[in-house]
Amino acid sequence: MLLSLTFGYSNDRIGREYGGVGRRGSWEDLIPLELTPGERIDHITIYEGYRNITNPYREGKLTYIIVGIYLKTDRNQQTLFGSTNGIQKEESPNNYFLAYVQGQDGGHIDSLRFTWYKYCLKNSTISENDNF
Repeated sequence: MLLSLTFGYSNDRIGREYGGVGRRGSWEDLIPLELTPGERIDHITIYEGYRNITNPYREGKLTYIIVGIYLKTDRNQQTLFGSTNGIQKEESPNNYFLAYVQGQDGGHIDSLRFTWYKYCLKNSTISENDNF
């Protein structure tokens, strides 16, 4: 099961940690997906489903959570975090790359929202080496 998820951005900011219940160890123990300069995430698959977790708002009931996330880059780097044992939902809009992520969580990840940027923005001065 996916226990927690955090995104770091090219401007050296670290996003909020989503989830976290059951995560043990230090940040150095986590599995990273590190992008090379100019590399972008262009495909995401989410795996979600009902699980019997401790949830004070749904005692005795199953809770719908995200159990896994698969990320693929435009340079074919691929990583799965968590499990594929759930309902699969994909996002891979043509000519777009992942810009940032927002979500909700309690102790587990309830939902994620992805914001995508277009590769070629008309009248843009963004170059391959620019940071976002």
